[in-house]
Amino acid sequence: MTSAGDAFGKTIGNEKIGVYTSDDVRGFNPVEAGNARMEGLYFDQQERPTPRLINGSTIRVGITAQGYPFPAPTGIVDYRLRTIAKDPGVSVEFEQSSNGGRALSIDTTFPIIGDRLGGFAGGILRKAQTPQGSGGDVRAFSLSLAWRPYAQAEVIAFTSGIDNSNETAAPIIFPAGDVLPPQIRRGQFIGQDWAQRNAKSRNSGVIAKFPLGQFRLEAGLFRSLKSTRIQFSDQLRGTQANGQVSNHVIIADGDNLDSSTSGEVRLTRNWGSGKIRHQLVATVRGRAKDRDFGGAKTIFSGPGSVDPIVIARPSFTLGDNDHDRVRQMTYGLGYGAEWANHGSINLSLSKSHYRKAVTFANPALPVVRTGDDPLLYSMGGSLFITPRLVIYGGYVRGLEESLIAPEIAVNRGEAPPAILTRQMDAGIRYKLTPQFTFIAGVFSVRKPYFNLDRSLRFGQLGVVENRGIELSIAGQIAPGLSLIGGTVLLDPKITGAAVSSGTIGQRPVGSIRRRSVLNLDQSWVLTITSR
Repeated sequence: MTSAGDAFGKTIGNEKIGVYTSDDVRGFNPVEAGNARMEGLYFDQQERPTPRLINGSTIRVGITAQGYPFPAPTGIVDYRLRTIAKDPGVSVEFEQSSNGGRALSIDTTFPIIGDRLGGFAGGILRKAQTPQGSGGDVRAFSLSLAWRPYAQAEVIAFTSGIDNSNETAAPIIFPAGDVLPPQIRRGQFIGQDWAQRNAKSRNSGVIAKFPLGQFRLEAGLFRSLKSTRIQFSDQLRGTQANGQVSNHVIIADGDNLDSSTSGEVRLTRNWGSGKIRHQLVATVRGRAKDRDFGGAKTIFSGPGSVDPIVIARPSFTLGDNDHDRVRQMTYGLGYGAEWANHGSINLSLSKSHYRKAVTFANPALPVVRTGDDPLLYSMGGSLFITPRLVIYGGYVRGLEESLIAPEIAVNRGEAPPAILTRQMDAGIRYKLTPQFTFIAGVFSVRKPYFNLDRSLRFGQLGVVENRGIELSIAGQIAPGLSLIGGTVLLDPKITGAAVSSGTIGQRPVGSIRRRSVLNLDQSWVLTITSR
């Protein structure tokens, strides 16, 4: 709490605070949108890094995105790696959850040459348990090594992984019409013990940062993958109020792989004298993403019930996989100027080259190709009205990869073009005291809306716009007493012909209209004097 300057989202170790998370910023997922960064550098994340590797993360949105090179719609999740510790140490932690889960973690730090060379290693064993009674085994590891050859220069190499095994699938209940299913006791597992998920993920990379005279060179190369050997989706379709199920369906899938090699090279020059500072940034970033998917097998077991009914594991063979290939390069140039206690301005211009190809296991289906070469840009700035009051605003145009048509679509596997998105926001920051800050902002995020129509054809059904208000208060309100509170009020709407005709509603499914957080932290200093 004492290190968070606002209530919009910050993570340190296992502790999280704020109205936004890495999965939800202004109603969208910034990671799925390709807006993850590692130490400020582009990182195409396929699976979340283990907390054993990451020291924390910050959500760059609103005023916190001012001055950040190349901002993106729906915000940016910026991860920070663990660095060299001053002293060697070992930390052992045991967790017990209210659902019955348990975990044991061990973290070690090992300086090798003072504060110039050192590393970190950690691991965790977890017995996971959910409120639905499902569970599984989790094993995670991380290892990083940092080297500081001279002042302000640093090289960090890291690797980490998570292995999930024996992870049972909690059934998904689809009610029949508008009736509610019967209440199920918390912790009661109504699925199948054999419907287990076994998967692993890996994140590795190297980051280098070097001052070169008036310039600063930063580069990062990352490898991220998620491999799923087998997983199941247990669906209770047509569930009545008495618990009877018209159709119990289990979907088996496996031998899937999502992998990506990504990175960025950035050259920055800072100059200026007195109160005015300038910054010029040139960047090249790219990714090569490959995905093996498909081949799922649907198992129909007929009528059933939400009461635990054991079904013998059927014999099935998964089909061949389809392959999805994405190649993307982006070249950008950004400029920023800051006039101390007066204001700032930030401009960026990028050219992106995006190509996608989907190859199907069925030889009768043609290769589907799509691509785009958009010009992306951003502009933002801030202005001091008084020494305490600052107004800010910005506009960002971005490019996101759209999902392909799902298995149940009649145009299964079709790859829509990459989508262009835009974001506008503005607000104020007011220092109530030197240690206590109030932020109020408004925003609008707009992007094409893809989903299934009534004929189960996947395509663009309209445009979704998330408009909202975000509020934050943060800081020290009394000696030793810190407060962080925040609220986001969201108004998501879909527009287009499908809404006008009544084919779909104007509210996206699962959207949250309001989220609020309030945190207090009190610390005391005890002084003992002996005579």
